[in-house]
Amino acid sequence: MAPSEKAKSAGAPVEVIKGSIPPGGVKIVEWRGKPVWIVRRTPEMLDGLDSLDSKLADPKSARKEFPTPIMQKYT
Repeated sequence: MAPSEKAKSAGAPVEVIKGSIPPGGVKIVEWRGKPVWIVRRTPEMLDGLDSLDSKLADPKSARKEFPTPIMQKYT
């Protein structure tokens, strides 16, 4: 059984032009009928992320259930 055209279009890729989001801005797009928030962080916002590591259960994503790409910082 193949997915319907409606199901295919709901799961289709969503393209967002990075330049359309101002630094520090947020854009909300719909994907699979649900909202997805895209944040364009400023350098200051990125610098502040390391200070939050102490609040995370696994800040280095060392658990084996995380795939390798997840372990790359800020990708």
